[in-house]
Amino acid sequence: MRIEQIEIYGFGKWIDQTFMFNKTTCIEIAGDNEAGKSTLRQFILYVLFGMKTKELERYIPKQGSVIGGRLTITGLSEQTVTIERVQGKQKNQAVVYGSDGMKMDEVWLMEALQGIDKEQFQSIYTFDAHDLQQVQHIDGEALHDILLAIGMTGSNRIYYAEKNIEKQTAELFKPYGKKPELNQLFQELSVLQQKWDEAKAEEAKYRSYLAEIENSEAKLSEWKQEQKAVDDQLGMIEKRLSHYPIISEYYFVTAELNRHDQQITFPVDGIDRLNEWKETLLPLQSEAQVLQNSKEELENKISTTTLLPSIELDEVKQGVQLQQEIAEIKQNIKEKEKLHIEMEKEITNKLNSLQIQLDIPQLQGMDFPFYLEEAWSELGAQLDKLTVEKQYVGSDLASTAKLKQERQQEKARLEQSARPVRQIEQWQQELEDAEQQETYNKQQKKFQQWQQAYAKQHQTASIVLIVGVLLAGILLVTSFLNGSLMVLILSVVQYGAVRIYGKTFRKWLQPEQSNNVNWTQSDITERKEALNKQQKIQEQLRKVEKDIQHYQLEQLKLEERISFIEERIQQVEQKITDHQEDYPFLEQVALPYWTRLYQQLILQKEKLEIWNDQQNELNEWKEIQISKQKALQHLSVKAENLSHILANEEGKQQQLREWKARLEEISFQLEAVQKRQVPYQQEIAQLLDKAAVDTEEAFIEKGEYYAKVQHLTQQSRQTYDRLAVLFTNQSITEFSKGSFEDEQVLQQQRAELIKKRDALSNNMNEEQSRLSDQKANVALLERNEDVSVLKHQIALKQEEAESIAKKWSVYQLAWKSLQQAKSSYSQKYMPKVFNQASQYFKQLTLQRYLQILIEDNQRIIVEDKDGYLFSIDELSQATRDQLYIALRFALSQVMSETLAMPFLIDDGFVHFDNKRKKEMLTLVNQISQDHQVLYFTANATEKASITL
Repeated sequence: MRIEQIEIYGFGKWIDQTFMFNKTTCIEIAGDNEAGKSTLRQFILYVLFGMKTKELERYIPKQGSVIGGRLTITGLSEQTVTIERVQGKQKNQAVVYGSDGMKMDEVWLMEALQGIDKEQFQSIYTFDAHDLQQVQHIDGEALHDILLAIGMTGSNRIYYAEKNIEKQTAELFKPYGKKPELNQLFQELSVLQQKWDEAKAEEAKYRSYLAEIENSEAKLSEWKQEQKAVDDQLGMIEKRLSHYPIISEYYFVTAELNRHDQQITFPVDGIDRLNEWKETLLPLQSEAQVLQNSKEELENKISTTTLLPSIELDEVKQGVQLQQEIAEIKQNIKEKEKLHIEMEKEITNKLNSLQIQLDIPQLQGMDFPFYLEEAWSELGAQLDKLTVEKQYVGSDLASTAKLKQERQQEKARLEQSARPVRQIEQWQQELEDAEQQETYNKQQKKFQQWQQAYAKQHQTASIVLIVGVLLAGILLVTSFLNGSLMVLILSVVQYGAVRIYGKTFRKWLQPEQSNNVNWTQSDITERKEALNKQQKIQEQLRKVEKDIQHYQLEQLKLEERISFIEERIQQVEQKITDHQEDYPFLEQVALPYWTRLYQQLILQKEKLEIWNDQQNELNEWKEIQISKQKALQHLSVKAENLSHILANEEGKQQQLREWKARLEEISFQLEAVQKRQVPYQQEIAQLLDKAAVDTEEAFIEKGEYYAKVQHLTQQSRQTYDRLAVLFTNQSITEFSKGSFEDEQVLQQQRAELIKKRDALSNNMNEEQSRLSDQKANVALLERNEDVSVLKHQIALKQEEAESIAKKWSVYQLAWKSLQQAKSSYSQKYMPKVFNQASQYFKQLTLQRYLQILIEDNQRIIVEDKDGYLFSIDELSQATRDQLYIALRFALSQVMSETLAMPFLIDDGFVHFDNKRKKEMLTLVNQISQDHQVLYFTANATEKASITL
């Protein structure tokens, strides 16, 4: 199995990142601390095996990207596959895409990994400096479990069968469990038995509880009626106390109102209306007097004012207008002459600054069409583009020729190293025969060992069957029928399970016959290396020939392109010469600046047109000035004081018009004010008549008395309305007569009633609590099932428990059989693991420690070159790390027969000295022949493949 590419959508610090691995099997990934090495290793584990949501929270990208990505892997199946896992997608399950377009799920992935889960993968194939410290917790049993779970071809079935039996057994019964079926039945039986005992004791209490409930309910009913009467009395008293000020106020207002004449007549709001009419009438009278005085003053001013005759006034106006127009024309001519001179200087200076020997007359004689700027711009762009393109194509041509020459030299070298095709085919056939013979030998040896173990199991099962039949017969004679049947069934079932196990495994393990070929392992390795070398040479030859053809074609294309570019350059240069003939000043300007020069010339051309227009306009204004001066000389009045005379006369006329307009306005206002006084005077007269009085003073006195009577009436009605909401009409009538209790008497009555109500409430609460307890007891007794029903349920549960117990016994027997198979397997492969680990350990410790052993099949110890034995805690930290790595590499060698998975090592050699680290890297290169190795380190070497 090999990881070809990593594509990360988002994981920790990595976002939209892709890593491509070269063809080497040992890949060093270097980077400083916090560069993301450990995060990259955890990403690989996440895509392969997933990760819990809580563990995944630390890898949520800070920039908000989705968590997930892809791994492209070869060697996991016959085709290259891509494994994708995205948080929140497909229920967080992995999706596998084949190169043929097929789509697989995570079940397929687990089968392809041959049952290896994340914990097992981490126990062998991935480690860092922290993981190496766990070697002191490794013992023989842990290694045995790892080997049995994932080591041997076909052992998946044993592993899953054991897990299934353990699961089924645990679901049926656990000595201290609560969830298994048998444990739950035992708990239910205990609860039913307890209920049965309690039901018998509680039946006698039921009748007494009912009598007590009836007595309590009668008391509560009587007390509730009494409490309601007290609450009604207390409510009435509290109502009178809270509204006592209103009651007393109603009494006093009613008494005072009865002492006044309530039949008096007076206009509604009479005094207010009188004051309002008088206040309105007084300003009108003052205003009328002021207007009359203003009118007389204006009439006097108008009669004393004199004006000029109209003919003389018209000549004065005409003369003033001509003088103003002549002054404006002179100023306008002066400003335009200044602008005209400045424009001419500006055009001349700009033409001189361009340094193209062009003056204003020459510029007037030239035309610049609108398309000329675009034509000059295209000429410059085309020439620049063709020049740069010629340089690039020339560079590409030289580079292509060099690459072609290098590929031709490489082809000659590879052809010298290649071997004939017939010889390669012969080597391949020989290797196939040798591999078939080796596979046959291993399977035959394994089959023989299994036959020996199975013969012992069959013998044991037969003995158990015979003993079980005899014991069943004895139990049957002693009239213990159930026990006899159970023993007989268990004996037959275990014997049948062993027979079925033997037939099934005989089909699985018995090998097929193959050709007999006697080759040593070194011969096979040498022949494989030679074949691999020739295959690589042939692949390289095909690639080199393809590259040579490609470069030859590219060379021809580039030569044709250069020829075409040179022709285009000549055409552009001819067009440049043509434009220089039409516009000679262009010879003094470089081509890239033609377009900028065009813009400047067009701008000056436009200014020249404006300059001509200014000259024509000046001539027209001078002619107008002469005609105005002639008209002014022909007037009869003198021109010296015309403006002063006109201003004085216009001032008199304006003042006279204003006085007449003001006089008319004041006359109109005076008439209006006089008319506005009439209605108010009539209203005042009507008010006095309605009140039956002659003077305003008598009217005011009568109005004040009427207002006092109305206030008392309104106050009485408001107080009545407030009391009517709370009390009856009879009670309110008594209040108006003064028939109501004093406030102190009401408070004393209120206190007595509250005391009585509290006593009743306490009695009711105590009795209600007692009644609730009695009802709860009755309800509890009523819910209890009948004693006979409980007894029947207990019998049913006992029968169900016996059935589950039989089923649990069968699973226990099958589990013991699998334990025997595990023990046989461990005895075969455990020595192989420790022999291989000893070789690695010996190499890593520079021959100081020679062997790794297991003491009492539990504790791991090591032997040094002098024969002394050491436990793990007696070793240095670096030696412990080397021991742990040796055990991991040895386990991987055992597993490589079925699936060679990649190693993920994250700075695992920090405790090694230089010599041991060098040996460690040498061993890693050896392991990489069978396993891909991803070595993450902060100390980069020259062989670093990727630098983060």
